[in-house]
Amino acid sequence: MFCFSPVNAVDETNDLDSLELSDEVIAPPVQENTDSSEETKDSDVTLDKTYSVQASNSDTLKSQYLNSKGYWVWSSYASTINIVSLKNQGVTDIYILTKGSTGKLYYSALETVINRAKGTGVRVHAWIVCFKDDSKSSSGWIDPKNVEYQNYLLNIIAHITKNYNVNGIHLDYVRYSGLASKNRAAYQQTPHGAITITDFVRKAFQKVKSIKSYVAVSAVLKAEIGANREYYGQDYGEMAKYLDLMIPMIYKSSYGKDAAWIGRTTKYIVEKSNGTPVLAGLENYRLDPSFGPLYTLGLNYDIKIAKANGAYGSVIFRYGIVTKPKPKDVYVTNYFTKKEKKWYRSNGIWKYKWVYNKYMEKKAKIYYAYQGQWKYKNVYRKYIKERYKKWYRYYGRWRYKWAYRWVRISYKVTYSS
Repeated sequence: MFCFSPVNAVDETNDLDSLELSDEVIAPPVQENTDSSEETKDSDVTLDKTYSVQASNSDTLKSQYLNSKGYWVWSSYASTINIVSLKNQGVTDIYILTKGSTGKLYYSALETVINRAKGTGVRVHAWIVCFKDDSKSSSGWIDPKNVEYQNYLLNIIAHITKNYNVNGIHLDYVRYSGLASKNRAAYQQTPHGAITITDFVRKAFQKVKSIKSYVAVSAVLKAEIGANREYYGQDYGEMAKYLDLMIPMIYKSSYGKDAAWIGRTTKYIVEKSNGTPVLAGLENYRLDPSFGPLYTLGLNYDIKIAKANGAYGSVIFRYGIVTKPKPKDVYVTNYFTKKEKKWYRSNGIWKYKWVYNKYMEKKAKIYYAYQGQWKYKNVYRKYIKERYKKWYRYYGRWRYKWAYRWVRISYKVTYSS
């Protein structure tokens, strides 16, 4: 029996569907199907629509989230997050972890963030991990068909919507694991897992709207296009009917892709969304947060590409990782003296004498922007110190004195790949 208890818990471990790029090995992706009727097979099974409200695609909602920028925030940051500073940076939404994949509930963190956001205009969404609960399953995954656990989640959603002044309910891990070898892929379920997932989203949506119709319902989605429905049970078009916002995790580093892939994936999901606003979920780190943050330029370019392909805005994973500014150009100058032979001709015979030549080497690593990335070029210059006659006029006559100057004798430029 899953017992619902609105008890506050300690800080979470690193939770997030956004962090996990299908950490289990799944079967090869299904070939993308461009036939919408084929993509939504089994969707003709009638769902119990006892509550007829569907997601609002009103111009009001769309205008509210147009050009929005949000952050996924772990509950451990609730007491230190500077929401005023984030607002000044253009942040409009905070998605605060309220139920983690460990099964713990963080109502005190939710309340803290709501209070800190008062008067700022920044919206607060309760981020709820759905079918991933380490406290209820040895594998961590809960069968989405488990009605008892569905009701447990719906009770949590209702409790938050009734008792907290949230702007949104944000569903994460609302999917199957996709692990076909463990019989956890959506296409292996009866009925098809996409029907189960869509039905749960419908129930969650209707539960929220029956309490507070203005609270937005959103969901984190995988970004594997044609494979989403067959492996994870996330049918973009069907889920869009019961969502105010769709937030696919379009993580180029995790998928080993580039910014162009962000554009293609965003465009595909927008076309399947039936008008429901799509916010691009983007990462501000390389592959794994421990590898370090992305540069600000790259993240801003990713956001620009997503919006150019139909995204209303973006949600960044995650708060607490600070993107880097432009790298500093590096300049190094070295001086050295070298003993060399200086040849000269005397009485028709070539002779030499030893001289000490002074050299200067200048090395520079100069960064420049290219397609949302910081590239660099290495510039190498070498100079020799040369003695020469410096002429000048003195009382109408030309005279000279010996002077020294640096003369460039070598120049080379190489570019980063």
